[in-house]
Amino acid sequence: MAPVPSAFWPQPQPDLDVSRAISLVNFASLCQNASSLRKMPCAYNADVYTFGGVNIIFELQFDDGVVWIARLRRPDEQSPISGIDFVLESEVATIGFLQRNTTLPIPEVFHHDPRVRAAP
Repeated sequence: MAPVPSAFWPQPQPDLDVSRAISLVNFASLCQNASSLRKMPCAYNADVYTFGGVNIIFELQFDDGVVWIARLRRPDEQSPISGIDFVLESEVATIGFLQRNTTLPIPEVFHHDPRVRAAP
């Protein structure tokens, strides 16, 4: 069995802002959404993550050994006032374009939600 992605992640240094952001994540809802998409139970470990820039990355593990990556935007002062994360929309559109128009190995986006929910 191949190692999970987190086996290759650097150990994050304790960061108060990241810890606060993680405390705002509704992991049960995240896993419920993933489970409904895959029609299979999902598990997570909130203590296994990495982060960079404005994103925090977690693993969602399914009963059959498949692992999905959940990339969540950290809430900060620069969150869109409109309530829509247009950067995320652009990233998802770019991934779709690359999948359709190149032979590069591009990860699949199973779901995204551009609505900003957490305040800094």
